Amino acid sequence: MIRLFVFLALFALAVWAGVFMQATHGYVGLNVGGWSIEAPIWLSVIIFIFSSILLVFLLKFIRALMNIKAFFYGLRTKRRWAKAKHKTTEGMFAFLEGNWSKAESSLVAGASCIDLPFMNYIFAAKAAAEQAHFAQAQKYWQTAQKLSQPNKEQVAYALIKGELLYQQQHFAEALVLFEEVLEKNTKQVQALKWSYEILSHQKNWEKIIHLVPRLIKAGIILEQKGKAIQKEAYEALFLHAGVDNLAEIKAWWSKMPQDYQADGHLIFLYTQVLWQHHLVDEAETLLRKSLKQEWNQNLIQLYGKLKATYPQKQLAFAETFLKTQPKSALLFLTLGRICVHHQLFGKAQRYFEASLDLSPYPETFAELGELCLKLNKPEVSVTYFREGLLRLTHKGSIA
Repeated sequence: MIRLFVFLALFALAVWAGVFMQATHGYVGLNVGGWSIEAPIWLSVIIFIFSSILLVFLLKFIRALMNIKAFFYGLRTKRRWAKAKHKTTEGMFAFLEGNWSKAESSLVAGASCIDLPFMNYIFAAKAAAEQAHFAQAQKYWQTAQKLSQPNKEQVAYALIKGELLYQQQHFAEALVLFEEVLEKNTKQVQALKWSYEILSHQKNWEKIIHLVPRLIKAGIILEQKGKAIQKEAYEALFLHAGVDNLAEIKAWWSKMPQDYQADGHLIFLYTQVLWQHHLVDEAETLLRKSLKQEWNQNLIQLYGKLKATYPQKQLAFAETFLKTQPKSALLFLTLGRICVHHQLFGKAQRYFEASLDLSPYPETFAELGELCLKLNKPEVSVTYFREGLLRLTHKGSIA
């Protein structure tokens, strides 16, 4: 419809122009240097219009010639940007594939014209570090930091630098960086992961115990896995307890969750620490409390090795299990050891022999050998020692 109106308007204008030119009889004269030119008005108007149109096109052509340099520069820039984009894409795919050398070269080549060049240098730094080119990785990291806005990307750069330090085995310096990140963002996943890796490498069990709840809260590990890690850390603390850190170990035990304090293996390790530090009565009390709640072979065996202040009370407690555990060779071994501590040698011998009837442990033969020496029976003692040694050689030990 619009086209029809435009066509009719142009047709009306053409008709009017024809009528106007036919009705107009005037002329336009022009004298230039003795030359005289005359033309009808309508022809002069047409010449003027076409001359104006020609002049406009001429001016546009001149402007295009003046801007041709900028045109070709823009064209070249587009080509460079497209090439940089291609190189960046190529580098990222190589990075994901683990082709570190290609990733590094492609990402650096693509950094010149890309919108966010610092990202190229960040991943180039990681690729260089994977190749153990740490000096080059450090240069890329510094270049990336210069090209970015440090306030916004501060956490990212701290993580990258920390990872580079970790790969160079500068664990203490890396841990400081990750801890600084966690001070600002307690749930920063990468910082938590790297912190755990470093603490595990350093065997820093105390800090691992504190870190586990944060790993669970951040969704990095499941609660069940976290409890297993914490238990392993407590086991390591007790197993490697030094002579000078008894107070610290006891403090850890008192702060432990109830379910850990009820764990048989942790109780075994902790009471061993108490025993080694001559806190026999404290160890005996803890073992007795635990054994009342649940029978445990390892705990009853350790219980028999303690020389408590009140051996009669200790023996009476151990004998309460004769009704519930009548076939436990370790129970009879424990009873025999307590009787020896109480100098009830005849009773001790009967318990040791009952233990051997249930299971011939090498330790029981050794205890009988020691007892026979106390009873001035060296020949019988040698027999027991020899039999225990043979069984120890062929079957191994339980203690």
